[in-house]
Amino acid sequence: MTQSVTDFARSAGSAALQELPDIAADYAAAQAGTLATNLLFGPKKRLREGRTLDEIRLMRASEGGGIPRVYGRARVGGQLIWTAPVEEETTTITTVTGSKGLSRSSESSERQSRYFLSFAVALCEGRVARLGRVWADGRLISLADIDYRLYHGTEEQQPDDLITLTEGTAPAYKGIAYIVFERLDLAPFGNRVPQLNFEVVCPLETDDPASMENAIRAVTIIPGSGEGALSQEPLFDETDEGFPKPLNMNNGLGVTDAEASFDELQDVLPNLEAASLVVSWFGDDLRAGHASVLPGIELAERVTEPNTWGVAGFTRKTARLLSQGQGRPSYGGTPSDKSVTDTILTLKDRGLEVAFHPFILMDVPNGNGLPDPYGSTEQAPFPWRGRITADSPSDDGTSAAAAQVHRFFDSYQVMIRHYAQLCAAAGGVDTFLIGSELRGLTTVRDQNGGFPAVHRLRQLAAEVKAILPQTVVTYGADWTEYGGYVPPGSDDLAYPLDPLWADVNIDAVGIDNYFPLTDWREGEGHLDEEVATGPYDPDYLAEGIERGEGYDWFYASTEDRLAQTRSVITDGAYGEPWVFRQKDLWSWWSNQHEPRSGGIKTAPTQWVPQSKPILFTEIGCAAIDKGPNQPNVFVDPKSSESAPPYHSTGIRDDRAQRSYLEAQHAFWSDPDKNPVSPLYGGPMVDAGRMYVYAWDARPFPEFPSRTDVWADAENWVTGHWLNGRAGRVRLSALLEELAREAGVHAVDASACDQLLSGFVRTGTGSARAAMEELLDLYQLDAVQRGGLLVIRPRNGRVDLALTEGELLLSEGQADPVAITHAQDSELPAGLSISFADELSGFETKTVAAKDDSLPEGRTARTSTSVIFDQSEASARASAILAEARAMRTSLRFGLPRLGEGIEPGTVLKLELPDSALTCRIMRIDIGDVRAFSGVSTDASVFSGVPSRFTADPPPLPTTPGGVLFVPLDVPLLTDDEKPALHLAAFSEPWPGSVSVYDASEALVASVDRQSLMGRLTAPLAPGVGGRIDRSAGLRVRLFGGGLESVTRDRLLSGANLAAVETASGFELLQFERAALSPEGDWVLSGLLRARRGTDLEAASGAEEGARFILLGDASPMALPEERWGTRFAYEAGPAGALPGGYPFRAGGVEVIATGARPLSPVHLRAQAEPNGTLLTWTRRSRIGGDRWNGGEIALGEEAEAYQVEIIATDGTVLETTDVGEPQYLVTTPGAAGARIAQLSASFGSGRAATVGF
Repeated sequence: MTQSVTDFARSAGSAALQELPDIAADYAAAQAGTLATNLLFGPKKRLREGRTLDEIRLMRASEGGGIPRVYGRARVGGQLIWTAPVEEETTTITTVTGSKGLSRSSESSERQSRYFLSFAVALCEGRVARLGRVWADGRLISLADIDYRLYHGTEEQQPDDLITLTEGTAPAYKGIAYIVFERLDLAPFGNRVPQLNFEVVCPLETDDPASMENAIRAVTIIPGSGEGALSQEPLFDETDEGFPKPLNMNNGLGVTDAEASFDELQDVLPNLEAASLVVSWFGDDLRAGHASVLPGIELAERVTEPNTWGVAGFTRKTARLLSQGQGRPSYGGTPSDKSVTDTILTLKDRGLEVAFHPFILMDVPNGNGLPDPYGSTEQAPFPWRGRITADSPSDDGTSAAAAQVHRFFDSYQVMIRHYAQLCAAAGGVDTFLIGSELRGLTTVRDQNGGFPAVHRLRQLAAEVKAILPQTVVTYGADWTEYGGYVPPGSDDLAYPLDPLWADVNIDAVGIDNYFPLTDWREGEGHLDEEVATGPYDPDYLAEGIERGEGYDWFYASTEDRLAQTRSVITDGAYGEPWVFRQKDLWSWWSNQHEPRSGGIKTAPTQWVPQSKPILFTEIGCAAIDKGPNQPNVFVDPKSSESAPPYHSTGIRDDRAQRSYLEAQHAFWSDPDKNPVSPLYGGPMVDAGRMYVYAWDARPFPEFPSRTDVWADAENWVTGHWLNGRAGRVRLSALLEELAREAGVHAVDASACDQLLSGFVRTGTGSARAAMEELLDLYQLDAVQRGGLLVIRPRNGRVDLALTEGELLLSEGQADPVAITHAQDSELPAGLSISFADELSGFETKTVAAKDDSLPEGRTARTSTSVIFDQSEASARASAILAEARAMRTSLRFGLPRLGEGIEPGTVLKLELPDSALTCRIMRIDIGDVRAFSGVSTDASVFSGVPSRFTADPPPLPTTPGGVLFVPLDVPLLTDDEKPALHLAAFSEPWPGSVSVYDASEALVASVDRQSLMGRLTAPLAPGVGGRIDRSAGLRVRLFGGGLESVTRDRLLSGANLAAVETASGFELLQFERAALSPEGDWVLSGLLRARRGTDLEAASGAEEGARFILLGDASPMALPEERWGTRFAYEAGPAGALPGGYPFRAGGVEVIATGARPLSPVHLRAQAEPNGTLLTWTRRSRIGGDRWNGGEIALGEEAEAYQVEIIATDGTVLETTDVGEPQYLVTTPGAAGARIAQLSASFGSGRAATVGF
């Protein structure tokens, strides 16, 4: 009887496995459901649906609706689980309106209602470690000013107080993460409940102490550059007036980037204890004698609020302006001192030890023209600081070399002293590095064979220790620098840094640990293939820490490396090969160090064996294919140092970083590997202070998705960053968890070492369906071995080779192997995958893999619940399509024996007389013989495909900055207006409203409309009123918006009234025509000057840069008489923020109450009379004075009264009198002129007009 594997699996499995038989059956046997199989053997067009993305994206309120389960990071809509009654607040708004001119105003009242709702939304099953971004109706919003409570989904959580108070009793929703909003203002959402989405982070937690997240105790915080990168308070660029741009709030959380980043840091690394803060200055030359080290700035002209940039006494005018590339700075600038201090204090407040790491970045751009100490035509662009060295190789060993080194340190020491003092002022730090990786300097010798750079480092150590006596002081040596040094072309052996390590002011040996651990190659036949299952085999990596390259052997040349011709590290002279082993920390730490001259030992150095612990001041590995082959390298296209690791395909591979770090932490945490010193009683290596490189103060996923903000964002893809990688879900753990949720516990998926950002199982989806989706997408095989379900990735590597003689030749068969080839027309042409893109706000994206060499053929589409970025999704699609094409050959053969060890998924190499075929077993039929069915396979299709980095981040929510606020004390703009300050405000983006507080912090006004504002780009000549000026023009650059021309009738009716700032106050004028110039200025002509009695201001003219404000949208603030003649001190800023600091601005204005001031008389005449000089004038009125019917204008005051001052030639007032009519007879001797002003009972004397006799 023939038994299929399906039947075999069912009969052999345990009771638990029988509850999930189809997984073993479907994937251990024919693999009939895989995407690759269906591409080749399925229908012409195939649609395979995972869960629809909308199924988890929409917030629902359905009875019995499912709640998703999230593993990792995802965006969910959730389920509305409770609402309170809607609350309504009603207010009556009285509005005074009028045209933008001089017509009468009208008053209207409007009853407005605002609605508030308290409600709760269930987010997902299980524990939410962190709530990330929130979307309302598809737009990012900040919860910073919203009252909410998050329940993390623990089994210990208690009922919400508000729900209990409202309902009388409430469930605790244990095991369900949910969020409660209290009195959410519905106005911004159209007075309805918005469609809310939430980014949740739900780590698939493990108790395994060796997991990267649990093992890491210390990190290095970068980028070390960026003027606002470390600022702990919002910092705005206000260089463009009216357009405050947040420099450090590039996330949707309403907090600074650093705060968002540090929150996630402590969420994903729960055992973190210490952080090393990198802060950079910039070098400009690899020649020590010419290099200077200075703080750098990104832009020469930049206005920042609320803090200005400053470092060590350097200002924006005196610091180094960094080079530019592709229209943007090559680096971020040095973080300001205030931000560095605040960051130190913040890290301490978070319970972390702080190490301070001063850093040098080399700003040596392309085309620098600088002589190269390494012999090229010019210095390589943006090199490593470790390449700073003597001006010329011939200088080494001379007094000239010593002088060059001293010149460098004269500049460098300013940075170190400054930061030591800054750290002291911040209350001290736990560790301070006096430098790192200055390998090219520490090996430069003087005329006596000494190392002057080491001498200067010792001096700096003494200075720093004096400033920070309780701090651990060290130096971060490069992994090739810390120990022995053989000068080129000599038999000498020196230990340049030993005087530093032995110095009393140095507390630990600092090493930046980037030792290579592996030598893995693509394909078959390389040396390490026999000792490991793959490049990230944990035992292989652990072995590489104390064996392998740099310990047992080295490559003498590039050719040797390519050929794997290894040279054994030996010491023929003294039998001490450890002196040449970079990785032999044990021997270096435990022994005396005896230099050699010409190969002969000399007296030992000052180093005392086992006297000081070793700190890994940096340790890390890039997330790139075969990263452990060469952990120190990185990909950065602008830098000459850019390179992938040896033999790497250059593809992103997060497993490289994770496996490297887990191996290092596990190794050094093992007491058998880490001896204890009898001198200080601690281990050789401080395993708790291995500073992993690196965690970025720029938060994920904003970094790297916002390439418009950060020029180095794309370097993240294969870089050393932990952000976006720590907290990722192990595929093995996810599969085992899903199996457990289905009731199956005997599962081994440990070989599935892939990582994913997130996965969502809908409330109605089964664990079995979820596993099927993952098995398909990640090209996994599931087989049963006894009572164990084993899941493993396909890799195409041969498990067993068989010759033709070992195969069974059936009766009537000419060949032992039946082979069928698919035709080209039958090969798959394409595969597309729809997914939620992690770097694009989880929006649905689709990637397609296609073979353009084929005509339109079989295609497939699928959607997935896995959270990808586009590069990962593209790699998956390409790999699946490539595998399907590799399966074009089907094979069937038999074996005369049981074929132990062969199971579905086994890869066999069949060595036939004319060819060798590699196949993967798909099915085994068991009878008298075993019949095997398989398909061709190729290991290369599983190695990954490079793909382009793509991100499409969502627009950020508005972050209001400071506003331009101008209180205008101007004449009445309408006849029925009361004296007021007209409050004009502008900001882009507009915050919705501007709040104005007085000196007692009482809210006194709100500005709800944005005014058109700008500045004059050319002077405005003095002018007079009463006519349309057709010759003069006004040029203005608006901050935003536009102007329009008007008809003559509209002009004379008051349209286009504007205020222009002059030395005497604001002139009111109108303009008839507005034209936009090619330069972007508005040219205004047909001017009516000196409107509403602003003759004096018009006569002053206006300077270039004077303010221009179009009136009409300014908000009047009433001026009661008690305010007249006082100073109005105010703070103005975005509504919703609090006064007392930025974004509010303080200011003040002397209140004249110009609207209550009588206008000056006009048409003054002095006529000689027999008995004196008769003065006559015409009254003007501030109210109703623009009547054109020829009748008497309104008086505008309580009574008609004037003050007349008679003045002498020298200006002396000879007489002052009040009169009640517009004339006065002057009889005073010596009178030369007069000043006349209209009087107001409430205001007093108005503006005077002058006439001479």
